[in-house]
Order: sequence, then C-alpha cells, then structure tokens
Amino acid sequence: MKMKLLRSLVIAGLIAAGVNDLHAAINLNIYLPNITPRTGTGILLADGANDGFGDLTFASDPLLVNSLWSPDTDDILLGMWNLTGTDPDGALVVTFSLVSGVTTGDKLLFVFYPNLPYSPGLTGPGPNQAFGSYRDDLGGDPYGYGLGDAFIGWTVPADGAGLNIYREENISANLTTIPEPTAGVLVGLSALGLMAALRRRS
Repeated sequence: MKMKLLRSLVIAGLIAAGVNDLHAAINLNIYLPNITPRTGTGILLADGANDGFGDLTFASDPLLVNSLWSPDTDDILLGMWNLTGTDPDGALVVTFSLVSGVTTGDKLLFVFYPNLPYSPGLTGPGPNQAFGSYRDDLGGDPYGYGLGDAFIGWTVPADGAGLNIYREENISANLTTIPEPTAGVLVGLSALGLMAALRRRS
C-alpha cells in the first residue's frame, strides 16, 4: 500500500513539474520592408538577461565569431532567415517558447548580414562580415495603418501571443564590419592556451 502511494506521489510530482514547463508557442511576424539590398542572412536575438546585447564585432574574443552570433552568452538566437529574394512586404515568421531561456519583456534585436550567404547550419557570422542591427520600442500603430495595437515594440510578448513587429525606416545604412583577428590576438590567445596546458601538467 505504501509503495502504491509513493508511486502515485512521484507520478503526480512529475506531472506537476511537466505542467509548469508547458508554454504555448509565441508567433511573431517581423515586417522589414526597407532592407536594401535584400540579400544575405538575417537573425533575431533575444537579450535573455536584459543587460544589453553583446558587442557584435566580437572585440572581446575574436575567435568566437565563427561559433556564436553574440559574444554575450545570455543573448539567444530565436530565428534565422535567408533574405535573398524575399518579398519586401512579406513577414519573416519566427516561433519560439519561453522555456528556451527567454522571458516576457526581453528585448529583441534584428541583425542583418547582407553579404553572408544563408545556410541553416551557420553557427556564427565569421570575420569580415558587414552587419547592421535594428530594434525600437514603438508599439501600437506608429505608422497610421489603422491596425490599432497589432504592432508591438521589439520585446518578447506574453506566452502564447501571436503578434507583429515592424520597422519602417531604411535599415541598410551604417553597417559595421567584423574585423579579422589580428596576429597579436592570435599569438596572445595561443600563449594563454599554452600556459593553461602547462598549469594542468604541473
């Protein structure tokens, strides 16, 4: 009898834990009509700790540029798109869940790499890539389209929401280029790696 009761309690606990982790999907339609040229790769990042997005030039650690989209470890990749040939008036659609480490109210950032060929296996932009990043906090109907509150600011909405975010302005200006790691940086990182290896041996 005690074993049955214990088993029932364990199962009930597991079910309760599972229920706590259940979240309805969030669906965002991202409208960016003024990307020019409409080429390359676009990504959407969420600032998981709401402490600001990392330095996307990877100045703090140039070697991470091939393996991360942001050197700030709390920045989470929510979506990636092939921008080449997409309809300017069409939406870039992303679906995600709050259980991925993203919470309601986290800031969203769109990053545009016009010269980076799209591949679903990309893990980072790599050096020598030009990019622009874009977000704003406007919500409601900032451009007078008569859509009421259909457009939200660039923050993560509530669980289960299906909403739109928008950027009217031209977003191809003021591109920054990710630099190649300099020889000095590479030598310095190699030296640090050698010192760490020597410490482990001794």
